Amino acid sequence: MKRSVELDIRPRLRSTLLHMYPDIFTTLHAVLGEAEDFEWLIQMHTVAACNAEFSGKTTIYLNEEISHNAELILQEIIDDLWASCLCFQNGFTKQAQSLLRSTLELIVHLYYLKYLNQSGSLTSDSWAMGQRGVERVAHSVKTIKKMGELRRTNLIARLNALYNRLSSSTHSRKDRLAAVNSPRVEGARDIIGLEPLEVLYTAGLFWSALDLVICMIQKHLEKEPKTTWLDRLQQVLARMAIQLEPVRVYVENFDKGYLIHREHMILSNNRQVLYSMSLNKRLEFPGHKKPKFTHNEADEFKKKVQTRFIECTKPIGR
Repeated sequence: MKRSVELDIRPRLRSTLLHMYPDIFTTLHAVLGEAEDFEWLIQMHTVAACNAEFSGKTTIYLNEEISHNAELILQEIIDDLWASCLCFQNGFTKQAQSLLRSTLELIVHLYYLKYLNQSGSLTSDSWAMGQRGVERVAHSVKTIKKMGELRRTNLIARLNALYNRLSSSTHSRKDRLAAVNSPRVEGARDIIGLEPLEVLYTAGLFWSALDLVICMIQKHLEKEPKTTWLDRLQQVLARMAIQLEPVRVYVENFDKGYLIHREHMILSNNRQVLYSMSLNKRLEFPGHKKPKFTHNEADEFKKKVQTRFIECTKPIGR
């Protein structure tokens, strides 16, 4: 008699996260759900593009062709995004952030391979030759910033800032928050649902990485050979971008360095307080001057800020 194996991971924790932050995970699944046919479409597009490209050739080495390398990279990016989402919704925020960093490394390497291909030196890259993974990311970023499609955009600046944040959190210790490198609450070290800042910080990283990667893939496809499948690929990415639109303000705030940016809070005595919260959990006020609170107002403001995180039924920034 075969024994059944229970593969459900952290069901209680996942249930807590989905209950406390339904809009975050609903939006993530809506964005990634649009990419369901991406792997098949990019494969068909590559085949169609290669048929014309390979015309007249007697011997073909796929690893030396930019189309084949681009297909592998784009498929891997979508896989890593889904894997990151699954880690995130099961409370593995550090691992989710590590996978997001991988998507940035892959999109950078796609553009780096395109740069090498233009100069006829694609086979000088160890990744293209199948020898090892992505390496020398900083060098690759400096190289691709010279490319025409990226030169007059803010994509490289955004990519550098986001990659640095993801690298810091990826190398953080388990007993410290990746978001601000501060100690975790003792009881929250194995129950990430008790660390709202970590959840919201991971969501911000996810929105920003999705927005950046989608934009850079779209720019890549603009330069691709026209095939029957190219329009459908572009439509998939356009739908992903539309699904991401509800958190557009969140992406913009995160890029500025904030979880909450210039939001009004109304106290029980009808006093309005305009405040922001940076990504390192620092409260900021207009003119960098902290309002003069009474003792009761200070207590109420502190509790409302904490509640603002815990009762996050919508992504912060909306």
